[in-house]
Amino acid sequence: MSGKTGRESSKSGDRCLYRLGWVKGVHRLLEGAVLIVEAGKIAHLGLADEPLPEALQRNVEGAKVVDLPMGLALPGLANAHHHAYSALARGMPIAGPMRDFEEVLAKLWWPLDRSLSMEAVELSALLTAMDCVRSGVTSLADHHASPSALRGSLEVVARALGTLGLRALLSFEISDRYGEAGMRAALEENLSFAQNRKSDSRLRGLLGLHASFTLCDQTLGMIAAQSPAQLPIHVHVAEDKCDVEHAKKLGYPGPLMRLASFGLLRPRSLVVHGVHLSDDEIPLLQQHDAYVVHNPESNANNRVGTADLSRFPSQRVLIGTDGMGSNILGSLRAAFLSGASTSARPDEAMERTMGCAWRNTAAYFEQSFGEPCGRIEVGQEADFAIFDYPSPTPLTEHNLDAHLLYGLSASPVARWVYAHGQLVLDDGRFVGLDVEALLKEARQVAAKLWKSLCGAR
Repeated sequence: MSGKTGRESSKSGDRCLYRLGWVKGVHRLLEGAVLIVEAGKIAHLGLADEPLPEALQRNVEGAKVVDLPMGLALPGLANAHHHAYSALARGMPIAGPMRDFEEVLAKLWWPLDRSLSMEAVELSALLTAMDCVRSGVTSLADHHASPSALRGSLEVVARALGTLGLRALLSFEISDRYGEAGMRAALEENLSFAQNRKSDSRLRGLLGLHASFTLCDQTLGMIAAQSPAQLPIHVHVAEDKCDVEHAKKLGYPGPLMRLASFGLLRPRSLVVHGVHLSDDEIPLLQQHDAYVVHNPESNANNRVGTADLSRFPSQRVLIGTDGMGSNILGSLRAAFLSGASTSARPDEAMERTMGCAWRNTAAYFEQSFGEPCGRIEVGQEADFAIFDYPSPTPLTEHNLDAHLLYGLSASPVARWVYAHGQLVLDDGRFVGLDVEALLKEARQVAAKLWKSLCGAR
């Protein structure tokens, strides 16, 4: 036994026993808990001072045993809006000042996605998968764009994310800015991936649209006619006022009403941002069984404004990072802090914010895959993250959310992660990955990408 070091005392690929300080179970937080994983499933969850079931007791000597008295196990977290293709943008040189959101797109993100090679797409997805795992995220919805490396790109992203067992909903941003041929190719990429993966238990497709203001009416009509009516869309909506102004110039009350008029606001659609949605458009979310995805850190970074979550139906709000890293707990902290300023009661802001994670986003992925998500429960696939959390104050069922927002969210780095039955992070080490070689390759590809990007501007 390894005491307080958190190191394993013996090894077994089939059975692992974790003695932890806290485990967030389905119904309550367990303090002083034992969690046993066998063949990728949760075989036991109970208190440390309770005897193990006899069937498990007989074999526990052969298990890998981890003692982490200050360890906190959380269900696998979910990110409802990510951009894996942005992984190589960290520290990237920027072309001059950007005065508004449209210039941010034109000078930063659109030149980046145009410059991506398939090699860069694959590396970006794998780096994002690693970032997600370290942050305790095991499920995500990714919004991809690489117009110069388009055909087959979603399968490349899927394989990279699948390396670390992640469950993902993938789509390619359709936009008229690619030209007609590129726009049609992007539509086909979405449709073929969604069809090929429609029964996949971990990787499935959505219909990706960039934003209303980069799609003409003719394109929206074609997309609606050629895509299955049950395929949800994943689209930026009212992120900036320019999206609203564009829709109004075309004679629509707003961008969400415009999408709905073409029959594109389908059940389980992801309406990303919604910062500037009008009060008249918000009821469309409930009417069409769609969800708004809040990305507070990205909104602040792009200076587009702050979404007031109290305006939306409480169970229709999901949480995302919009490519600003993968720390979903950090996004929840940002959402809480911005929401607290518009709420008369901080406890209401906390309940609303944490509901985005524990209730809404988890439920969305459960609906999308027909499988449980965000649960540590006996009989289910092991899908959880263990963080070393040496708390200086008591942690209870009643103050867990406060510990997450004020403590763990600042720098959540998991030590053990199971992603949908697969052990992917073992005492801080990625299983089956040569991280040093991967990062060296990523730096080389990033330098090449940046050089290409500067030439393309």
